[in-house]
Amino acid sequence: MPRIDRMITNIKKFGVFTPNKYLIEFSGVMGAFDMVMGNRLSLMCSSCVVPGRSLASTPDKSAAGPMREIPYESLYSSEVTLTFYLGKDMWERRTFETWMDTIIDPVSGRHSYYRDYVSNMYIYVLNEFDMPIYRIRLEEVFPKQVSEIEFTNEGGTDVAKQTITLAFRRYVPTIITFGGAVAQEFLYDNPSVREFDNQTGSLINDLGILGGQYGNPFNFSQMFESWADAGGVVERSVGSFNLGTLGNWI
Repeated sequence: MPRIDRMITNIKKFGVFTPNKYLIEFSGVMGAFDMVMGNRLSLMCSSCVVPGRSLASTPDKSAAGPMREIPYESLYSSEVTLTFYLGKDMWERRTFETWMDTIIDPVSGRHSYYRDYVSNMYIYVLNEFDMPIYRIRLEEVFPKQVSEIEFTNEGGTDVAKQTITLAFRRYVPTIITFGGAVAQEFLYDNPSVREFDNQTGSLINDLGILGGQYGNPFNFSQMFESWADAGGVVERSVGSFNLGTLGNWI
């Protein structure tokens, strides 16, 4: 067992992760709608269960000696569970119910085309400065279940919660590091910087900050992501802007 003082020193050096530092967002129409509402889904999300992943393997019986397990396929849990605080207008529940109604029409029972109702979902993990350090992209997401809500005369001060289960096809994790554009975007949130920009004829904004080339700073649009490529990890800049990932569909 390592020495306690050495353990404490190392923990102080690299820190520990707290599970309350996260944001969520969606692409497509869902993302645009949420953006109009001020990223309400992310703000009202009280918990998010990050899905698991694994590798399917089979024993290699062709060689002598102890058998090796050979992986042959990536497996995903295929579901993610989100819990939201409910606003007094129950917007969080109604939003996912509307999404479900676009998949199967509640009146005619007709099914929509798969590509018309699926969306990508992004889970951002933040550090102690609320900067994203890790992102999970869930591809081809759609709502699978809107869970029940229990009404009761007891606990009148409690806040109602809504659990949503989403299905997805693929899980893509990426490591995020900051580029210069991000620093400029967050700097632009400072009122004094905005005032200076107005005095200089919107020079900063004309360069593509805050809704221009780089997009919305709340959604961490201009990043560098680490990808597995040819057996190694490479970093490349994210080129598309991202307003609630609106850039994915316009």
